[in-house]
Amino acid sequence: MFYYKGKDFSFIAVDPGYDRCGFIVGNLKQGLLKVLDYGYLTTSKTKNVHERLLELGDDFLFLLQKYRPDYLFVEKIFFTVNKKTGLNIAKVIGILEFLAQKQRATVLELSPNHIKKIVTGNGQAQKQQVEYMIKQLFRQNFDFIIDDVADAFAVAYAGIVELART
Repeated sequence: MFYYKGKDFSFIAVDPGYDRCGFIVGNLKQGLLKVLDYGYLTTSKTKNVHERLLELGDDFLFLLQKYRPDYLFVEKIFFTVNKKTGLNIAKVIGILEFLAQKQRATVLELSPNHIKKIVTGNGQAQKQQVEYMIKQLFRQNFDFIIDDVADAFAVAYAGIVELART
């Protein structure tokens, strides 16, 4: 576990995705991080895009209302070759940010390269390097069921570091 010197706050960090959306909920009190919840939200592939976005929004709103975070740390969109997927992820980010703002959480967006740079020291790091460093930084045996969950932990760490810099 790492030590944070700064004000106390709570957060939810998200690796946004259309099929799966990794998340971690935590708080920092007196410099110590406590992980309250983590996992991923999924949507049904049998539903149309609008139904899937509603499903994801409802699940995320549940987390926001349950934990009442001060911050949402979210990874900025990284466009891939598939523009349709990129557009759907952009819609997901829009919904997450809208709901967080409605619940009075401050939104902090972080680019994928910036997250990698903060976590590993290399903005071009591979997924395995990021996951290895997250395990070292958090020093707990979290079950990263899927890589979206490990990515959410990386977003969380980068968000905490960014807030410490301000």
